[in-house]
Amino acid sequence: MMYNSQPGGVPSGLSRHCRDVLLNRLGFRRLVLGLVILTSALGLAARTPSAAATGAAFSLSSSAVHNNAAMPPLQISNRGGCSGANQSPPLTWAHAPSGTAAFAVTMADLDAKVGVLWHWILFDIPAATTDMAQNADFDPALRPTGARQAVNSFNVLGYSGPCPPRGSLPHHYLITVWALTQAQMPFKNGEPADAIAIYLRRHAIGHASLTPHYSRH
Repeated sequence: MMYNSQPGGVPSGLSRHCRDVLLNRLGFRRLVLGLVILTSALGLAARTPSAAATGAAFSLSSSAVHNNAAMPPLQISNRGGCSGANQSPPLTWAHAPSGTAAFAVTMADLDAKVGVLWHWILFDIPAATTDMAQNADFDPALRPTGARQAVNSFNVLGYSGPCPPRGSLPHHYLITVWALTQAQMPFKNGEPADAIAIYLRRHAIGHASLTPHYSRH
């Protein structure tokens, strides 16, 4: 599927509502990042060099979290009136691009009123890694050796599960694995998620995503 850009860099293939949300809620940097996130959520993840050679696309899957399905209770926040377990989801990926030296995993709320909210960024994941255990953000024994985490948009180091306002429309949570050519990113453990997200967008050579949703009635 192709999208043509209108003035201002907004794809004409998106609905008027989506364009207005991106233009009104995001600043310039977040607009660029938001467009990349939104195209991923629509199933437009780019094919990677290795995928082109083998016919298989870089892919992300989970035994607990699925595209266009409700986020399960184990992944929901245990704060702000929500009563989930606040555990990061189990993830598995395959067919990474040639030249991948490390991975990063992110989770972002695409429907927050303030723009993109980062619920989780885990980075410097070794290239040999192909899966992530549930609750890896909390338990160091479950995290790949050397992996680091950002402080998310809720000022928490690690993962914060979904807990949107009660009565709102479903929020969509884009979970993405990013492939990078650098074994280590120029960030320390506990740095702000926004800066790391911008770096990922500029330096990733491939990415794959899942987009579950969640709402509170």
